Parts: sequence; structure tokens; C-alpha cells
Amino acid sequence: MNPPKFVRSAPAFVVLCFIAISHAQELHVNHDLKSCSIELDPSLTQGQFHKFTREAAQVFTFKLMSPAEPLGAKKFQVGIDYSITKINDADPAWNNTFSHPHETHYLGDQLAFPKLFARMGMSDRIDVGFYFTKNPEANYGFMGGEMKYALFMQPEKPWAMAVRTTYVTLLGVEDLNFHLLGADLSASKKIGRLTPYCGIGANLARAIETTSKVNLHNETVLTPRGIIGGQLSLSFFTVTAEMDVAAVSTLSLRTGFRF
Repeated sequence: MNPPKFVRSAPAFVVLCFIAISHAQELHVNHDLKSCSIELDPSLTQGQFHKFTREAAQVFTFKLMSPAEPLGAKKFQVGIDYSITKINDADPAWNNTFSHPHETHYLGDQLAFPKLFARMGMSDRIDVGFYFTKNPEANYGFMGGEMKYALFMQPEKPWAMAVRTTYVTLLGVEDLNFHLLGADLSASKKIGRLTPYCGIGANLARAIETTSKVNLHNETVLTPRGIIGGQLSLSFFTVTAEMDVAAVSTLSLRTGFRF
């Protein structure tokens, strides 16, 4: 007599469980922490450090979040951004760069950040901007600046094209210095109250470990990215949505006020 089906499948199930357990990443725990924080673990390898640098560059980068059309001289925009980036927290590149408050406090499959931002029109063609964010329960935050120059714009036509440069730095982390330069080219077309835009860009990330726990070479990584988004303008209030496609992709939402 043949054994029941579940008995025949039991060995395969046990093997799969063993494989899953053997590949699971143990969390690095620091009970002094209130939330997941950036701390380099001695098990971090050079390859993992390289991958973390490449993917973290997309998390930290100063998102475009605006059409190519400039604000205009002496005009301002302020508000809040919210960005969500999908990651694989079980990947050693992320597991070995973060510590956790306890054994079951996972980083999760996405990193989400609210950010304060401000932009100002320096001239009819040049805008400058600033953003800042800090996790109050973790050890990291970041801030950045941008300058955008309108290459092409005509009041009688709704087309615009602009080039932008950015700089971002990581804040508050003892084990790591992280600097990020970015550049992008964007184009937009105004259609009534809606202004869709798209662009291409690249980030140059520089990661420097600053701890005796590891002995790793500095990482300098160039990553391209594609950008597509749209801005809805309602008088002085604006809502912007954007998708950045890169090593890891980011969905962002901005609400702002112009005056």
C-alpha cells in the first residue's frame, strides 16, 4: 500500500525548510537602539558594501519632484515630500549595514521617508532648493541641495527643458560617511493644470567606512536612473507624484505651496 500523499511529501518539505533556515540572515541586535539604525557589522564584505552603496544612492538621492519649468525670480515653494523605496532587507548588503532593537524588529521590504523641502527662484531661469530628513528614533538622516537651470522655455509654448545638479550627505552615522552627487536632464509640457515630465539622470555615490569593526576600501559607484512624474497645480497649491527607476526604484509624493 502506498503511503499517504502528505507522508511522501514530508521529506521534501523538511529539505525546503532546512534550506530556508540555512539561508536566513540573523539580525544584528543592539538593545540600546529604539529603531533600526545604520551600524556596520564585522561580517560586511567588500561586495556587500558596494551593493549597499549602489542601492542606498537611490534611497538618499535628491529626487527631481518638479517640472522643467522654473519657479521664476523671487518666487518660493515649500512643503513635504514622502518617498518609498523597495529593498530586500534579507540581503546581506542591507542586513550587515543595519542593527536592530531586538531579534524580531526587521527593517522591512521598503524604506519610507518624509522630507521637508524648500525651493526659490533665483532668476527667471535658475532655481535652488534644499531638503532635510531625520529619523528621530534612529541614528541617521540626510540633507541635500539642488540647482536647476532652464535650458529652454517659451511663454507662448508649454514646453520646457532643464538641467539640474544635486548634492546629498548622510547625517548622524558614526560608522559611515556617505556623499552623493547627482545630475539630470528633464523635459515637461504643461497641459492645463497638469504638467507631466520625464528625465534621465545619474548619481555618483561615495561611501567611506569610518569604524575599526571593518577594513573595507572606499566605494565610488555611478548609477543611472530614469524619471517620470507629473505635477497638478491648483492656484498656489501643488501635488507632485514621481517614479524613479534605478538599481532600486522609488515612488515619491510631494505637497507644496508656491508664493
